[in-house]
Amino acid sequence: MSPDVGGKMASVAAVKIAQKQAHMPEAAYRDLLARQFSAGSCTYLTAEQRDKLVAAIHRWAGERPKSATERKIWALWYDLKPYLTPDQRTVDYLLAIARRASGNDKITGLAALSDREAYKTIEALKRRVDQVAPVPF
Repeated sequence: MSPDVGGKMASVAAVKIAQKQAHMPEAAYRDLLARQFSAGSCTYLTAEQRDKLVAAIHRWAGERPKSATERKIWALWYDLKPYLTPDQRTVDYLLAIARRASGNDKITGLAALSDREAYKTIEALKRRVDQVAPVPF
């Protein structure tokens, strides 16, 4: 995955999001910071080093780069999450939205979505975001 999404260098928040998405324990994260960057916190890293840290976190998790549609789904999901109840703020809930929107009950991950299913999921998430946080114009 290119951490330089949309021409921006990885922020501290992007590092923490990557850690959370990778389900990386805090101890493993701190060990990675110490071993590869000799730092105790990502706030001491340059933007370029944070890019490398995000890539290292994804490698740690054995993740493959996310497609543009997956990144769009995740962006919409993070827009929607604050409006959901805590029990709804799970990947399972997001996958349920994808299953319902696409009509495919066998979806186990966003990487498994076809282009058509991803499009339907994006549109469903957009509608859901508009329901809970409409644009005032």
